[in-house]
Amino acid sequence: LADLPWEYLYSPTSDDFVVLSSWTPVVRYISLDKGAPPLQVAPPLRMLAMVSSPNDYPPLDVEAEWGRLDEGLSDLVDAGLVEIHRLEKATLRELQRAMRRIDYHLFHFIGHGGFDAVAEDGLLMLETEEGRAREVSGRQLGTILDDARTIRVAVLNACEGARSSGTDPFAGVAQSLVARGIPAVVAMQFEITDRAAIVFAHEFYTAITDGLAIEGAVGEARRAIFGSKSDVEWGTAVLYMRAEDGRLFDLTTPLEPTLEMEATTRVMQPAELPTVVIDPDPEPPEVDVPPVAELHFDPQPEVLEEEAPPERGQVVEDSEVIEPAEAPPVGDEEVVVAIRPESPEPHAEFPEQD
Repeated sequence: LADLPWEYLYSPTSDDFVVLSSWTPVVRYISLDKGAPPLQVAPPLRMLAMVSSPNDYPPLDVEAEWGRLDEGLSDLVDAGLVEIHRLEKATLRELQRAMRRIDYHLFHFIGHGGFDAVAEDGLLMLETEEGRAREVSGRQLGTILDDARTIRVAVLNACEGARSSGTDPFAGVAQSLVARGIPAVVAMQFEITDRAAIVFAHEFYTAITDGLAIEGAVGEARRAIFGSKSDVEWGTAVLYMRAEDGRLFDLTTPLEPTLEMEATTRVMQPAELPTVVIDPDPEPPEVDVPPVAELHFDPQPEVLEEEAPPERGQVVEDSEVIEPAEAPPVGDEEVVVAIRPESPEPHAEFPEQD
């Protein structure tokens, strides 16, 4: 059943093909123990593109293939959403080096593919150092790609890249990549024209940068091909997944300023900024200091004689005598209090006693 083209499943009830609705995607899910959580990343998503055309196979116009891909995604590149890196040599060793140097999120392959009926395994035709074909299985390619840990999607634009074995569900390039740890693989079950491939790639990657789940992005790409007046090529792509949730990227982007934010926050323009000149050798400021008073110390200061207290019965001059009735009584004796004007301290006058 895995070899059947389920992407062309037709619903008589809706009188339409099932995959052309975003509500009914067809996903070939492979249940594995290892999950695939969303990768938190800020745009741009980095894509590694490999175009392989061995000289002992029917030649591909490598520059034209690369030009179509680059032109088809130019608006995403200009918007800072996708960054495309081209692998100069389509060898397994160059792929390994590229994965070691930069964290890529997407892998896009354009080239020849095939299926070994005897080994029941899918193959991609990469190149040797001399430019001849090298058959690379999905197991080999998956080992290199999965070791990067950041690849979330692989797109294989190659013939029979989605073909599988009738006995082994993991046979085939796409299935092997999923088994090796790639969360999602899009492969072609039939040959696809260049025009349809570019339409698919553009709409597919645009939908991913918009935050859609992988199955939703594939559905958008199918409808784009369908809208370009293609009768059958919208069902050529096959989606294999190991992730339970098709949301493979957690795209984090800075918030764009709103009118409310602009009303409360204003950045001063250079003309508005005050000019500050700093003197590297400033002079100390002048400070008015009041003159210091001269102090003279007498080595033999004058000692003031302390007046002796008045004797009993003595009346102090220039003082007002308080009548005995006004003075407070002390025992059985009358006390006359005299106050000196220059001194607040009272003086008491006692009558003489016999």
